[in-house]
Amino acid sequence: MKNYGKLISVIAVLIGLFVMSVSVSAADLAIIVVDGKAVVGNGTSGVAIVASYDEDGKLTKVVKEYVTESSSTVLNVKNGDKVMYWDGLETMNPLSDAVTVTDVISDEDKETIYEAAVDKALREALGKNKGKDMTELQKHWHFTTGL
Repeated sequence: MKNYGKLISVIAVLIGLFVMSVSVSAADLAIIVVDGKAVVGNGTSGVAIVASYDEDGKLTKVVKEYVTESSSTVLNVKNGDKVMYWDGLETMNPLSDAVTVTDVISDEDKETIYEAAVDKALREALGKNKGKDMTELQKHWHFTTGL
């Protein structure tokens, strides 16, 4: 759990420091599900949606939260829920791939997912900012992660 707080902090810093346009890389980080919570947002205004289903696959509940360019939203989710991120309710164009919440994963798998997400986010941030002063990002990275 401690590591996921670090991951969310790193992602928040990266989004805050860099204006991200909707792209494959930004879409990959738009929905993160950890321990019954879905964090939705990637620097693009839109609508986060959680659809819940019963055992027969029948839709039982829909929750929607608006996301702004400078914020993310955190939604409660459970096994079987589908989390989506659209540009709006009228157009319903996806801003990322939908995520279906699955059973709780092992601590080892959580660590692997965390490390891969942090590594990818940092590589993308550094790659998009070649030639720029990255001192502040690196200081925050070391302070936040202890690495």
